[in-house]
Amino acid sequence: MATNPPPPSERASEIIEKLPSSPNLITKTGTALLGVGAAATAISQELYVVNEETIVLVASIMVFTYIGKVCVFGRYPFLGRH
Repeated sequence: MATNPPPPSERASEIIEKLPSSPNLITKTGTALLGVGAAATAISQELYVVNEETIVLVASIMVFTYIGKVCVFGRYPFLGRH
């Protein structure tokens, strides 16, 4: 049973709403832009070199975030609720 994905504009709005900051759209997108700009500058100026530890860190954060969301939203209530 397939469901239709939301339109791109609705999906973009959902992503922007999940960003941490005050409710103002400019500050939310500014936070994301500043982070991406700082990372791109650090990599291009060779202040930070992406290596295997970086890949492991990113993968670990993704896995732990997924596990945290599964526990919080109650798919497995015995793991995260008392």
